[in-house]
Amino acid sequence: MIKQENNIEEAVKVLQSYINTYPHQAGYKGYALSTYIDDILYGLAISINPDRYSFTNGYHKFKLELKEYLEEQ
Repeated sequence: MIKQENNIEEAVKVLQSYINTYPHQAGYKGYALSTYIDDILYGLAISINPDRYSFTNGYHKFKLELKEYLEEQ
C-alpha cells in the first residue's frame, strides 16, 4: 500500500517544484519516453512520501506499491 506522509497541498508543492526543474536539465529534450515516465513517477513518489520513496530503493518500493494499487482499482 502506498504510504502518504505529506498532505495533498504539500505533495502538490513538492511535485510542482520537481517538475519545474525539467527545463534546467541539460539534454532533457532528448530523453527517451521511458526516462520521462520514470522521472515523473519518481517526482510523484517523493511528493507523497520523501522519506520512504527517495533514491533507488525507495523508488523501487514505490513502483511495487503503485503496481499493487493499480491492480486493486
